[in-house]
Amino acid sequence: MGASTHQANRDELILHSSLTDPCLNTMTFLNDIASQYPEAISFAPGRPIEKDFKFGDISFYINIYIDHLMKNEHRLESGVITQLFQYGPSEGYIRALIADMLNITDGITCSPEDIVVTSGAQEGMLLILRALFSDSDDVLLVPQPVYVGIIGAARLLDIRIETFDIHEHGVEISEIKEKIQATEAEGGKVKALYINADFCNPIGISLPLNQRKELVKLARNYNLTLLEDNPYGIFGSERSINPTLISLDLHNNHVAYLGSFSKTLFPGVRVGFIVSRRLSLALTKIKSMLTLNTSPIGQAIVGGVLLECQGDLRHHCKTKINFYLNNLDDLLNQLDASFPEGSHLRSQISWNRPKGGFFLVLRLPFPVNLSLLKISAEQHGVLWTPMEIFYSPPRESNEIRLSFSYLTPEELKEGVIRLSDFIKECMAINTPKAFNKQSKGDEYK
Repeated sequence: MGASTHQANRDELILHSSLTDPCLNTMTFLNDIASQYPEAISFAPGRPIEKDFKFGDISFYINIYIDHLMKNEHRLESGVITQLFQYGPSEGYIRALIADMLNITDGITCSPEDIVVTSGAQEGMLLILRALFSDSDDVLLVPQPVYVGIIGAARLLDIRIETFDIHEHGVEISEIKEKIQATEAEGGKVKALYINADFCNPIGISLPLNQRKELVKLARNYNLTLLEDNPYGIFGSERSINPTLISLDLHNNHVAYLGSFSKTLFPGVRVGFIVSRRLSLALTKIKSMLTLNTSPIGQAIVGGVLLECQGDLRHHCKTKINFYLNNLDDLLNQLDASFPEGSHLRSQISWNRPKGGFFLVLRLPFPVNLSLLKISAEQHGVLWTPMEIFYSPPRESNEIRLSFSYLTPEELKEGVIRLSDFIKECMAINTPKAFNKQSKGDEYK
């Protein structure tokens, strides 16, 4: 071995194993895919619609918050400047406003001291996992399929993951119990269970009330923490929304609630929050070493919105809620028109019918992956998300996630036409192996 080889070995960086995990590439994919094919109609990103975003809203809501500080809290201008321009408390400035909003909008009773303001819900996941998982035998339970962000957070922290199925009718409590008991029999301990109970990402379903009650009971009996992630719960008709898990946790001991303003306001504000009476102090300590504090400017924008709507976030989001519900109806109607009942196509294609949120799942008679997505984008001008990326590890799937939040009604109609053409062409091909020319490793490059 020559000197140059020895030098190369010494210079090689050994990085954390999570950086090779497909889920970390998936997050980049979901954020970048639309920009790679700007002319394509995209059912891929779980983003809010941009049509109502206005430059003036940022200064408008900041000014509402500043007026509140000076007039209602009798703050001096110098103090307000310090709050907005300097470092701030790790737990956040707007906890009282968030507590009022949760009570008015979601029926969640908590005190400001139970809340930690975060830089989006993704940071909240890292904070909670870091606080809860203290031993290598600790286990995180997650549904399959699942939002990849929780998988990525667990991988970064070397947390062991076990899975259970989630489907159109929710979850099987008996399966979850068996997972917990099997883990304990092996010497492990299920510390937490992650669940998106309302219009979940990626499949769009909501858990029925009986399953919610059973999950809270299960958490109490096995002394584990339910991580309730709820970015989409507001985006349904009021009659379709069940009580949150945290509101069913009467002693406030077994549910940590993750909230975000990325969907209700806009992602660029980068403000989320955690509600947990048991964990708030520990989370604050960890945050002080992670991001120090959430942007005071972002908090001021959110604070101005909550003041302007008097804590009734559902009222503030009324136009958005109606838009997304109408888009959902339009998408379902377009799918019905493209694949009519009784047709040969319909006998091989199906989809679920969520009551709100951002997503639904389309089931196809052939496997789909990122390689086939590229063909869809380049040859048919339509994007979607293969469901295989929402499994850990990724697995072959014949399902795709369709997001209807980011499109105008006109784009949605044209998008379904293009998607239908793509599906019909694929079904006409008699060699499904052509869809899988690349290896699994290549698909995530």
